[in-house]
Amino acid sequence: MKGPLGIGLIRAAASALLALLSALGWMGFRKWRAKRLTPEERQLLRCAYKSQGMIRLMEADRIPGGWLRAGGVDFDTDPQRAAIYHGALKRLIDLGHAVHKQGDLYVLTHSGWSKVGKRIVL
Repeated sequence: MKGPLGIGLIRAAASALLALLSALGWMGFRKWRAKRLTPEERQLLRCAYKSQGMIRLMEADRIPGGWLRAGGVDFDTDPQRAAIYHGALKRLIDLGHAVHKQGDLYVLTHSGWSKVGKRIVL
């Protein structure tokens, strides 16, 4: 097509294509970002790696909610900081990197072991 009508159609099609590509790019970025681990999640994975894949939920009367221990490291007994690590463990479970085994024991899954081996520098 020639003339203003043809140019208008080309512009409309290009605009629609750019909008689609932009939306797909944003969705891809959001998916990538959702799978990216926080520093606390990475630290928990690293320490679990050093302790044969085990993470333990430790409890004491004086510390409400308990705290996590992996690889000989206690992850903050301060309730506010401990909550951050509890959230990190929950997210590792949600992502399939860890599972609840029994009692106070959580272990890395194949996905968790792979994540440590490929992406986390020890």
